[in-house]
Amino acid sequence: MQRRSFPGRAAILAATVLALTAARAGAWPPWLSIEAPPNPYDRMASGAVLLVHTYFHDPSPTDSVLGTAEGLVGGKRQSIPLAFRRTDRPGVFALGRQWPSDGIWLLVIETSRKGDSPAAALVQLGSGGEVEWVRGTVGKSDLSRAAIDSLLATRATRLAAK
Repeated sequence: MQRRSFPGRAAILAATVLALTAARAGAWPPWLSIEAPPNPYDRMASGAVLLVHTYFHDPSPTDSVLGTAEGLVGGKRQSIPLAFRRTDRPGVFALGRQWPSDGIWLLVIETSRKGDSPAAALVQLGSGGEVEWVRGTVGKSDLSRAAIDSLLATRATRLAAK
């Protein structure tokens, strides 16, 4: 028995591979953004200093958001793991204050999902715990201990000069 091949089979296979490659190539890298101050009328934001919005190229929810509060208190370096709570909106996490009111603080916030590169943000906090600035989707070099120590030292020098 002779097997007949479909003449367009190779073309369909090539088109499928091309479409899958193009779809992946067109996918954007993960991103996160910081909402501060959060909406005071949003019950899920109650008690939050900020909200973290995560964005991935597909609509499934992110696995997690991780972070640390990096600080300088009385000249001593501190690092405090942060706990984020999920909100009722997919990919949105609330962060309440978990660091002391004294000292200089910077938040390092990261999100990732299996198969995607991580996204991260650096958040500088003011003396009242308010968000002063955000540097979103930073590189790993910005997250190194030396880079964070440098940012904290620079801020401490500026505050001392005032």
